[in-house]
Amino acid sequence: MKKTYSLLACMALVASTASAQVTVVYSQTFNNTVNATLINIPGWNWAVSDGGDSASTARQFSRLSNGTGIGGTAGFVYNAPAAQVGEVASLTWYNGATFSQDTLDSLSVFIGHNNNANETRFVIEIDGAGWFTTTQAWTNNVGGGGNFASQAVEVSLNFTTTGSAWRPLAFDGNVGAASTGFAVFSGDQSANALETTLPAGTITAVGVYNYIYNYMPAGSITRFDDFAVAIPEPSTYAAILGLLALGLLIHRRRRA
Repeated sequence: MKKTYSLLACMALVASTASAQVTVVYSQTFNNTVNATLINIPGWNWAVSDGGDSASTARQFSRLSNGTGIGGTAGFVYNAPAAQVGEVASLTWYNGATFSQDTLDSLSVFIGHNNNANETRFVIEIDGAGWFTTTQAWTNNVGGGGNFASQAVEVSLNFTTTGSAWRPLAFDGNVGAASTGFAVFSGDQSANALETTLPAGTITAVGVYNYIYNYMPAGSITRFDDFAVAIPEPSTYAAILGLLALGLLIHRRRRA
């Protein structure tokens, strides 16, 4: 019996080590050398809401900055409403590829806002089932844009289909001023979480939901850079399957 337990412990250790190995299957660094350019990267889109009708393109949402981003490279995305009193939110998403819920490992992005109340959440769209944001939010106040490169922090979501991690978002998927808007919210969203798991289906969009607190007179701005999607390495699957097969073989021999 001791040998069985020892072997199972080794299997668990190897499995945990293997699962930590991931491959980035998509990344966007938002490199840009022209300031205040409305986001124009293939596959990337934006929409903004004040809780009702969408804001117009005159408001400076999801624009590319030529300021220094992560790694010393020029360019990141900022959201700054040009003339908006009160709370607003922006969606910035990528729909140039599809991802399987079964294989998605994590989503990550670097953030550096200029207000402690500003928040970032991850957002996904599931084919035929609509949009969802994380109930968890992340914030990081770095002050001015000149501090972003050195003080932005990476936040990541270990992807899960657990309902408590997600809340539905009623969003039409339309870009810019064509959108009819969506809910603006902040803080703990556990009360609005899904009661069951995420609906089955292919993920057709991934991105960020940024909450911006009271632009005037505080001048709230959110910033983000280096968005990435990762999946487990193929070798990870092989290792896990091999361990499961070995465990099953041991179990059968013990019972024989």
